[in-house]
Amino acid sequence: MNHKRVARVMRSLELFGYSKKRKVITTVSDKTKTVFPDLVGRKFTADKPNQVYVGDIMYLPIADGSNMYLATVIDCYS
Repeated sequence: MNHKRVARVMRSLELFGYSKKRKVITTVSDKTKTVFPDLVGRKFTADKPNQVYVGDIMYLPIADGSNMYLATVIDCYS
């Protein structure tokens, strides 16, 4: 029996699967800290290399329940 048949039978019986979502708190908001201005102005292009850099942080869950962090820095020219 493949997954499509299982899904069809469950739909006919009005059954739904349940998977527990892992809640990860990545940011603790502190209202007293200053908010920095948007220096790029949402313009993510550059005329020459080494003028505008942007970055991001991604949280990657691993098997033991903790997170690994991936930080990237990108030159907007490329």
